[in-house]
Amino acid sequence: MVFNAELKDIVADYSNIDYGDNDLVLIEDVKSQTIPSDIVRMGFNVFMLCVEGSLRFEVGGMVVDMRSGQVFVCPSATIVNITAVSDDYRCLVMGISDQLLKSAISPYEEIWNRAIYINKMYMVNVESEDVEKISAVYYAMKGLVENRQLKLYKQIMHSQVQTTLLYFCSLIQDMIGDEDSPSAASRSSELFYKFLNVLRASKVKRHSVDYYATELFVSKKYLSAVCNAVSGKTAHEWIKEYVNEDISNYLLKSSLSIKEIALQTGFPDMSTFGKYVRREWGCTPQEFRSRA
Repeated sequence: MVFNAELKDIVADYSNIDYGDNDLVLIEDVKSQTIPSDIVRMGFNVFMLCVEGSLRFEVGGMVVDMRSGQVFVCPSATIVNITAVSDDYRCLVMGISDQLLKSAISPYEEIWNRAIYINKMYMVNVESEDVEKISAVYYAMKGLVENRQLKLYKQIMHSQVQTTLLYFCSLIQDMIGDEDSPSAASRSSELFYKFLNVLRASKVKRHSVDYYATELFVSKKYLSAVCNAVSGKTAHEWIKEYVNEDISNYLLKSSLSIKEIALQTGFPDMSTFGKYVRREWGCTPQEFRSRA
């Protein structure tokens, strides 16, 4: 199975959260939550600061080891598989909707987009003083929970989130360089990131470039040219990358049958799916799955 994690479900189903609304959830003790044994498709953006211990997970086709002093940044629609959690693991988590993220970091969205979608910067190392600053903001938000009677309570909470996100953007910009500042944003890069957002959010990603171009109200030729100019890869290459990532995750980390995976990833039948896997990885789907 593939567990779809949504903010509304976490707010409704889990009692051990510090705060939750339709756009934001705060969790301090993740270990006490029920962590699915299968892969998880995140329905929101995750910012996780490791305070103690370690965590191992697979995301974006990479194995990531997370330790204290690191922040895991995971965009929505990403498939994550948690494989190991240390006994002393402790973290602070913010789950943030796409809508809140977009409004909070505008007009610095270009920094986030390039770091996360092109550089795939899922892990950010922070200095000890930064850990203290981020923790202080988190606990300030947690303390505000007692003031739910305030008329602008939700807005106050979200303003604290904005402070934290802009701080992250500043840390990220230091890592990726000044050339990726907001002034570098353009209509082309805006279209490219819209394309990636549509691609990532699609449960079935194996569509033609024409399909995505139509979704974005542009021509196939223009979309391909923009993708190549902004990222150095064509639209077809981006589609293939995300399709292959889904196939790999489903085969190695899910309990779905080969037939179910073929349908989930947009193939008309097992034969077509099998030929595709053999062409990409040089083996059958079952042989690929046996690598797990």
